[in-house]
Amino acid sequence: RVRFLGRVGPEELRRYYDAHPDEFTRVPEVRLRHLLIRAAPDADAATVARAQATVQAARARVLQGTDFGAVADEVSEAGGATRGELGVVKKGDLNPEIEQLAFALPLRQVSEPFSTAAGFHLILVEERRDDPVIPYAEARERIREKLLQERQGARQKAWLAELRKRAIIEVKGVEPGEASKASEVP
Repeated sequence: RVRFLGRVGPEELRRYYDAHPDEFTRVPEVRLRHLLIRAAPDADAATVARAQATVQAARARVLQGTDFGAVADEVSEAGGATRGELGVVKKGDLNPEIEQLAFALPLRQVSEPFSTAAGFHLILVEERRDDPVIPYAEARERIREKLLQERQGARQKAWLAELRKRAIIEVKGVEPGEASKASEVP
């Protein structure tokens, strides 16, 4: 039998949001594109020079208006990322050298080339969420679902308690008083 669990009014939603601020925080995150030209730390000077020239040329193309994703598809050796798309990345999930730059770089500005042990990189931050607090408008539906689930759980628990209270359980083939012994686990 399905029961209507009631409505959760805007006042109740807001009270919950205000009373539980720790539930509505987030780690800063960025939507990032990345391009890598590999050059091992022990690579010879010619290999390093080629990698640097390639990443500089890639940056110049992006600055001239070529889509970062198209350039990444063409020259990046990062592997796995289509159009250089790394997706949304939370602070703490990246290589520290890349992360520091990613969270400092202005939106939609291509970075200067930089190097790590993997090689030479360019990044582009497409979107940033620095606000540590999830706004009420964004959290409202999540709160509504949570409160409705809590109500449903409480009602289900009460219903089961009532069923147990009214239940008559007979254990056949066991003498009165021995039923509790039969249910004991050795």
